[in-house]
Amino acid sequence: MASPYRIVTADRTPLIPTLTRAALDLLERSGTVISVPSGQAALAELKRGEVDLLICAPTLADMRGAELALQAHRLNADLPIVILAGSDDPAEDQSALEGSLFVHLERPADGEQFVRVVRAMLDGEPPFPPPVEALPVPLPVASVPVPDLGPVPPVDVGALADILATLLNDVGAMAVVLVDRTGKILQEMGAVGYLDRDRLSATLAPTFAGMVRIGPLVGGARPQAMHFYDGEDFDIFALAVGLHHFICLIFEGTAGSRAFGAVTMFGRRAVNEMLAVLGEAAFTITVVKEEAAPPAPGTRRKSAKRKTQEIRLAELQQAQVEKAASYQPPPPESLEPLPEDVDLEAVLSSLDKVDLSQADDLFDPEQLARIAAEKLAGERLSYDDARQLGVLKQD
Repeated sequence: MASPYRIVTADRTPLIPTLTRAALDLLERSGTVISVPSGQAALAELKRGEVDLLICAPTLADMRGAELALQAHRLNADLPIVILAGSDDPAEDQSALEGSLFVHLERPADGEQFVRVVRAMLDGEPPFPPPVEALPVPLPVASVPVPDLGPVPPVDVGALADILATLLNDVGAMAVVLVDRTGKILQEMGAVGYLDRDRLSATLAPTFAGMVRIGPLVGGARPQAMHFYDGEDFDIFALAVGLHHFICLIFEGTAGSRAFGAVTMFGRRAVNEMLAVLGEAAFTITVVKEEAAPPAPGTRRKSAKRKTQEIRLAELQQAQVEKAASYQPPPPESLEPLPEDVDLEAVLSSLDKVDLSQADDLFDPEQLARIAAEKLAGERLSYDDARQLGVLKQD
């Protein structure tokens, strides 16, 4: 239990002190709420010191809440301040409050946010949350694949039934559902027919399947988590049970926001009891290695034959490449050298006696036929010569 806090509330009505005490009850924090009706009385309490939080209305008996916030900031620059306005109160001039340690909330729309802001400020978590309207829009991030945690360990649902029934009665929920990280519903209790449980489990399963990544981030191998979903028809609390399961508490749309304290206390106790029943299996990850399937009959023989053919083809191609690379053309035939005593001048002078006008007759078909006729005139052809010359047809 944290040490008692001292909180000063400045309001002409008892509304803000009542809401502050309710927030402390929801957070299970002990503290002293000092209620004053005016800004001067609040400043007097601040001068005494030992004040952890100042919560004031936008309009007081002697000054506006914005002016009180600025003067309180001058007295204690580290003092967290909340101005809790109603829906009918005029909006504050944000530019006049620049540099002050201040959060502006509006009731009743920001009731849940008010409890969160009180918790953060009492725990000293800087920076203090800005108004809900001023929250920056987060940039879209790439979806992260769900890690492979192996098969979900078996659960004895009967051993958890009493724990779930007790939790359902303690928090006053409509229904409770036990689901594993794959989205399979293991147990249902209460009036579960009003909500699509299959769609609910399939939607939340990927969120709790990533619990294994939270441990290294926040520290520890046994992380716990609670999610709250606020809607007009239904409010849903989802609590992690180890790495493989989670439970969903379903409330009516107007009742869930009032059940924070009960769910936090009784829900955590129920989760711890369920973890004691599940044992080490709740945080154990079993990764199954897939074994290679045996080859079909005849596949191994065909593969070996195909591999042998591929090797022979590769060897043949390599031999052809080596043969082409080692090929050398034969050297040209060399002519007999001229005799040393040859008279080149006599050879050249004899060319002058050649009748070049008759050189064309060597390529004239008529002249060649005449020469052949004169050569063969008076001679008898043999049978073989006649067949070679085409006189006789070959059979």
